[in-house]
Amino acid sequence: MYQYVGKQKSWVKEHGIKIGDKLNVIRRPNDVKAGESKRSKEIDWNVLWNDRMNKYIGKTIIVFKIEADGIVSKNGKWVFPYFILEPIKEAEKLGEKQTNIGDGKMSTTEAKKQAQKATRTEKIVLADIKKTNKQIEGFKSQIKVKTAKIESLKAEVSNARRDLSVEIATLRDLNAELKNCSAPIKIIKKR
Repeated sequence: MYQYVGKQKSWVKEHGIKIGDKLNVIRRPNDVKAGESKRSKEIDWNVLWNDRMNKYIGKTIIVFKIEADGIVSKNGKWVFPYFILEPIKEAEKLGEKQTNIGDGKMSTTEAKKQAQKATRTEKIVLADIKKTNKQIEGFKSQIKVKTAKIESLKAEVSNARRDLSVEIATLRDLNAELKNCSAPIKIIKKR
């Protein structure tokens, strides 16, 4: 019983349990079978678990007294061991149940909100991905158009260079002919 008393004191202190608090009864002691009334030895509790206490499993009790051998429910009739009780957080006192999420606990409403938020976030991310993919496709088509235009401009520049080379060659030929010409060219003026 000494082991139980110390552990219950720590549990009560850790959770700030006081008279009037609500606690959920989450199970019966492990060494008591359904339909059985007997003293439980789980965590050195050594108190009678009455079969009629089973009806409180999954229900809420209100703390009437905190005694060395357990938590007394409001009607003062039953003594429950701390290890089968779960403190109700403020949100649950307003009618919500508590949900285990990973290593922590949160209210069902909070868990639903987080799931909805995650779903909304997921939908937003998927919409953003689709939007980004459309933008990427748009950029790809713009790149194809601009690449084709660049190739066209390259061809035009290449043709212009070739034409320019031809013009330069023609001018060189004319210049050479001009130098070889022995007769002066007369410019005739009209009167």
